[in-house]
Amino acid sequence: MFSRYIRIPALITVSVVLASCGGASQEEEPDDGGAEYPSAISMADDTSAEATFRFANHQPPSSFDPSRSTGGLDQTYLTPIYDRLVRMMPDGSIEPMLAESFDASEEDMTITFQLRDDVEFHDGTMLDADVVKLNIDRMRDESATVSNEVATIDEVVVVDSSTVEMKLNSGLASTLAVLSGRAGMIVSGDAIESDDINTNPVGAGPYKATSVTPGERISAERFDNYWNKDNEDEQNVAAFEIIGVQEGQTRLNGLNSGEYDGAVIDSQSAQAAGDEVEVLMGPTPAFYHMSLNSEEGAIQDPRIAEAINHAIDREAISEGLTDGTCIPQVTPWSNTSIAYNEELGSGLDRFPYDPDRAIELLEEAGYEDPANGLDSPHANITASTQMAEVVQAQLAEVGITINPRGQAVGGVFEEFVISERMPVTVTGYTGGSDPDAVYERMLSPTAPYNPGGWEDEEFSALAEDGANSIDPDARGEAYHQMAEMMVTDTITPLITICNTQRITGYSSSASNVQVYGDYEEIRYAAKSE
Repeated sequence: MFSRYIRIPALITVSVVLASCGGASQEEEPDDGGAEYPSAISMADDTSAEATFRFANHQPPSSFDPSRSTGGLDQTYLTPIYDRLVRMMPDGSIEPMLAESFDASEEDMTITFQLRDDVEFHDGTMLDADVVKLNIDRMRDESATVSNEVATIDEVVVVDSSTVEMKLNSGLASTLAVLSGRAGMIVSGDAIESDDINTNPVGAGPYKATSVTPGERISAERFDNYWNKDNEDEQNVAAFEIIGVQEGQTRLNGLNSGEYDGAVIDSQSAQAAGDEVEVLMGPTPAFYHMSLNSEEGAIQDPRIAEAINHAIDREAISEGLTDGTCIPQVTPWSNTSIAYNEELGSGLDRFPYDPDRAIELLEEAGYEDPANGLDSPHANITASTQMAEVVQAQLAEVGITINPRGQAVGGVFEEFVISERMPVTVTGYTGGSDPDAVYERMLSPTAPYNPGGWEDEEFSALAEDGANSIDPDARGEAYHQMAEMMVTDTITPLITICNTQRITGYSSSASNVQVYGDYEEIRYAAKSE
């Protein structure tokens, strides 16, 4: 039994070297013209508590209702509004948030949460165990887009008004990590009953929504009755405006002009940023991938997935498209994760770029390109469009035709996951930092991005071992074996391309910001005026 605090190693925030042409490893000196970007800006001495902080995200919000969110990047918009049961810290540790403390028992696979008694929602209602149960049961409902993330929870039990037990079937450590994200965001019970959360989000976070445009932006102001308002890291500005801006040049222009105090940018924009812009870069669990519906007739044979692994030139994509900021690799876990297999490394020697081998495999599998090709949805943002078009060109060289189809926010999920109208997708993983999140979102038999239900019993058993243990070494060993399987005789429908580093620009007036994890958590940002 342990309480209050659990350490789940996930990401380590580091300074990264970015060369002007291609990427340098952390051990290399930058080339002439290169830049060393820090990962954080500490709190300034002259911040203004009355400032408004404006941030441009590269992905518009899919929903302001956490249970209907289709991507982890939504959390940039959601975390100022919603507090979670627990919080994942930059070092991967889990600490209480709306829960005052928690006990996790390996013996009976139960997590017991003691709730704070002073938490008020933005509508004046109070947090209690019934509200927590209502929220978690709602997340578990099959209609929720995050239901697969909480499939480890069998039952939510109200012990008393301030105590909740969650009885699990597996995944003790991974469930705590999941509850630090969208699945652990607690919405007002009255707001749930009103069923208009996407237009009227009501949480218990430090900021209260004042204006919402679904699929585009949110404005929020400081909530005077916030339970944690005496914490010096909270409520550093009076208000936030967070806007989804898909076009990279528009974000850069707004950052350089002072329209935005911060914005997610790419490597080319980082080099074009003005003198008043501080560029940050840090590791994330995110990665670009191509996923296949393994039930689709034309691509059912696993040799086709193997062929695609050889047809994609990951190093050329990394250097030519991202200036080395997307690290080429063939397995989905970043090199800062406990799941990263050091012996395997990037795995590029296992799946080297070899179009001739790709063609041989396609011939062995009897692949016939569909008359109209394979439609492939991707997010209609600059970086995703470029990635899809490069993969399209590389696959065309071996005789596979994909048709990239740009989608509005939520469109990839609709076309590839829900309706299964499009049999492949070239897109980005934006799920949680815990390694089990990759399995649950991408590779489990019920994973959203595994619509064909691909399954391997040994692979699944290892995933369960990794999710259940609270010993980081034991967890890591399970995922290391899974990674080895992915490059030998267990070819999955997930084809990893590269692990992304996030680059964010901030104005000279911004402070108390840090790049880490699966989204830009700006709720702690401060601003000088």
